[in-house]
Amino acid sequence: MKRWSVILSRVGTTVFAIGLAFFLVSLIPPTPTGDFISSGYVSKTWVTFYEGVLTPQQRLRSTFTANGTVNVYILEVTPRTVYDWISEHHPVPVDYSNVTYFDQYLDSNPTSVAWQDEIRNQTITYEYTPTKTVNITSAVSGHGPDVVSTNYECSLLRSVAPTSKVQVLSEIAISIGIVFTLPWLSKLLRAKKRREDRATTPREESGLR
Repeated sequence: MKRWSVILSRVGTTVFAIGLAFFLVSLIPPTPTGDFISSGYVSKTWVTFYEGVLTPQQRLRSTFTANGTVNVYILEVTPRTVYDWISEHHPVPVDYSNVTYFDQYLDSNPTSVAWQDEIRNQTITYEYTPTKTVNITSAVSGHGPDVVSTNYECSLLRSVAPTSKVQVLSEIAISIGIVFTLPWLSKLLRAKKRREDRATTPREESGLR
């Protein structure tokens, strides 16, 4: 039993150290790897501003600005995927920029929307980190008749490792390490207390004499 307690304690301290290392890695700030700026206009239309491929080690920081009301999106598909869907469901020639067709695509493919929001004459920033390697498209749509000017800025940030996954692994490893080590630490504390009690008892008996 004593031998197993020692083995578990050693395993526990090793796992705890690994979890702590994961935690420290998750604290390393991401490194900027590129910037992109674009602008456009929407009026019952939709436009794409950015497309690319992201990995879990990358983060996309997007800033949308509009002088009116628009909907902004980050889609986990390429623009070509949307165009192909529109072609399949509408006779040619087709206006791919028609916001009605875009809305129909979104209604039929809700899982392709990683994030969306509505902005009204303001600027918002959103950071997106994928959980797997995916195609990404940043898009804006306008439903009103007025022409709305929109600006888009994005930055790609690269991390040493996927932050969310590393943090989860860190929490699991630290928890396992604590569970494995606690019995051994408890045993050490009890042994220490017994030694202190034995050291105190002779002094008390000497005082009584």
